[in-house]
Amino acid sequence: MTMINMERQNMKKNDRKTLNIARIGIGIALYVVLSMTLKIPIVGHIGLDLGYVVLAVYAYLLGCIPAMIVGACGCILVSLLVNGWFPLGWALGNLVIGFLCGLISETGDDGFKGLCNMITAVLYSTVLGIAWIKTGVECLLYRLPFDLKYHKNLIAALVDAAVMIVGVCTAYALEQNGAAERLHLKK
Repeated sequence: MTMINMERQNMKKNDRKTLNIARIGIGIALYVVLSMTLKIPIVGHIGLDLGYVVLAVYAYLLGCIPAMIVGACGCILVSLLVNGWFPLGWALGNLVIGFLCGLISETGDDGFKGLCNMITAVLYSTVLGIAWIKTGVECLLYRLPFDLKYHKNLIAALVDAAVMIVGVCTAYALEQNGAAERLHLKK
């Protein structure tokens, strides 16, 4: 291999790293903007958080690591900017959701079967991440009874899952018509 070819490969690796960092930064920004500007109340303090659309698109198109970073960092930034508190339960829940959905996307099938698998992963991962992990963290931190928090967080998980399914369908459409590749949103 010549020196010129090795330099080109190094440049391609650096370009790839730069692209990945830019993608993640844009994803975090989109998550924050959608979460802060488009809150649609459902029940009590639970509402449609459209930042989860971004998390789902990133999990479906880019996989585990970008989805985990976008989900956790986006959630943390939104909470710090809006409420001034660090949402440990939400952040850990989003890490689990990003990991499981990204893993299914990376290892799963393409096409309609992959879409169905991803929707299933969204349902299971949001219940695990929000209803169980977030509830467990909050109960440990604030010494609350599990029953009290679980039911509320289960509703929040199902609402978040509905929003994520919209994101998964959006990602599927982007993939099917080739827009994901043109937008550099493919692994």
